[in-house]
Order: sequence, then C-alpha cells, then structure tokens
Amino acid sequence: MYRQSAALLVALVPFIVSCGVTPARVSYEKVGERGAKSGTTDGYVFRLRRSIIVISPDEKGVLSASAVPWELTPDSKSYTPMYKISGKDDLRSTTQIKISYLDNKKLPDQLSFSTVDNVSSTIEKIGTVGSAVAPVLAGLVSGTEKGQPTVATTFKPTQIDPGDSDSYSWQQDPLNKDYCVRLNNVIEESTVTIDQYLADRIGNTSRDFPAPSCATAEVEVAACAATRSGSMKAEDLTVMRVTYASSRAILPTPIPSTGTMNFNSICGVNVASSDKEDRTDVLTYIAKMVKSGTDIHAAWKKAKDDKKNAAQ
Repeated sequence: MYRQSAALLVALVPFIVSCGVTPARVSYEKVGERGAKSGTTDGYVFRLRRSIIVISPDEKGVLSASAVPWELTPDSKSYTPMYKISGKDDLRSTTQIKISYLDNKKLPDQLSFSTVDNVSSTIEKIGTVGSAVAPVLAGLVSGTEKGQPTVATTFKPTQIDPGDSDSYSWQQDPLNKDYCVRLNNVIEESTVTIDQYLADRIGNTSRDFPAPSCATAEVEVAACAATRSGSMKAEDLTVMRVTYASSRAILPTPIPSTGTMNFNSICGVNVASSDKEDRTDVLTYIAKMVKSGTDIHAAWKKAKDDKKNAAQ
C-alpha cells in the first residue's frame, strides 16, 4: 500500500509543479500611419515615454533641472513611434488588458492585466513585487549642487533634450544667449532598444512589457565665454544631476498574471497585485510638469528657429 501511494505521489509531482499562476501572455505590433498591420480592433496603442529636461532658476538665480514626459521627436516635427499591445487568447488561457493614459497623450500611466485559466476557470493573483505608493516627488528634481555658481536672475527657463545628439556637446541656449548647456556623464540602466526588444517578440507571445528605462546625467550650464576659453574652472560651472526616461532604451519588465503596472512619474514601473492605488497626486504633478515643459519648449523652439532664420 505504501509503495502504491509513493508511486502515485511521484506520478503526480509533474502535474502539481505545473499548477499555479497562469502567466499573462501578450503580443506586440508596430503601428504605422494606417494602423496596426493585423487590422484588428482589439488591443491598445501606446508610445514609449521619454523625457526632455527643463532647467529653471528661482528668484535668486539658483537652477534646478527636472524631467518632463515627452512624446515628440527631438526635431518636434512628428510624434515618436506608436505600438500596440494585445492579450493572447487560446484554449489554455485568456489575457484581458486595461490601460489608462496621461492626459491627451498615448503615454501609459497604468496597465492592468487579468488572466483567466480556461482549464480550471480560476483567477490567480501574484504577490506585490514593488511598492504601489506614489513616488517621493521631491526626489525627482535636481537642484544646483552646493558650491556651484548661480546664474543671472534674468535667466529664462529653458530645456535640453537627451534625444538630441547635439545635447552632449556645448550648445548656446536659444533663450539665454550668454549661456551654454550640455549633458555629461550619462548613465543608463539598460542598453536594450525598443527595436531589439520587438525583433524578438513581434509574431511571438511575450510575458513582459517594454517599460521606460531610467537614465541619469549631469546637466551643465556655464557662460559661453567660459566654455570657449579652453580653461574652464570649477567655479564657472553649474552642475545638476537629474534622472529621466531614456530616449532609446527600454527595460523588459514581467507582466503580472492578475494585477497592475503603475508607471512612475519619470521612468520605470511598480507592479502591484491590485489597481486600487490613488494616482491623483502623481497625475497632478505630471500634468503641471507637462504644461510647464510645453510652454518652455514652445519659447525655446521659437528662439532657435528665429536664430536659424536670421543666419540665412
């Protein structure tokens, strides 16, 4: 009797091990001017979140740098590419998706997943992977480092775009002609590009999402005369370390079987077992940053275009 029970247990082990949470399964497509190639109406479109960096002075001329969600290309002539995510259904399981966006944009704020095991007709939940509370907003803005010089109180709020290759060398700022700006000492948490990611997943089933990858860099501001002298001193330079969403890299992040991916206000995501988090504070903060960034970008672009036209 004992031997029979032991033999039965051994036989059941593979079945028992195979049970548990049914993984969410999704597919991806690129979306062109005429829509997704499949022509289907299911699924949701989205763009990858990237950042521009806004540089603003206070009343004393102390600078701060902060990242703003952005969905235009560096030349501002078009939107960044759009993609589509759909749940994969078959006899084994059904994956349902809900998505919410930042206001008036196709940048995801939340992705919710619900996976039904069609064999056992049960829904399983995974545990909390990361904290679902709102991020500490104060940590998202980088102020002028201690000991660095302040700028003139007439310094106008401006921007720098990590997606523009020219941003990594000294450039005269269109809104503050006496000052030059650049990005330096860039560190990225991922080197996987969206094209590399999709090359392995289009036409296949995926169990992860291309979350916006974080990057960090030093935003440097100096009088243009000092940058051209060839002998810039530390006291001539204003340096701000800022974290932003990479313009080229993504971070593959596992999708919960049943749960929510909450996008952080700058980059990365938190994965939670439910979607009951109150996002009001985060969305209000982002909306204000986007409004500020849009106004500054419009003034910055006009000044840049005026300079270009005057030179012709």
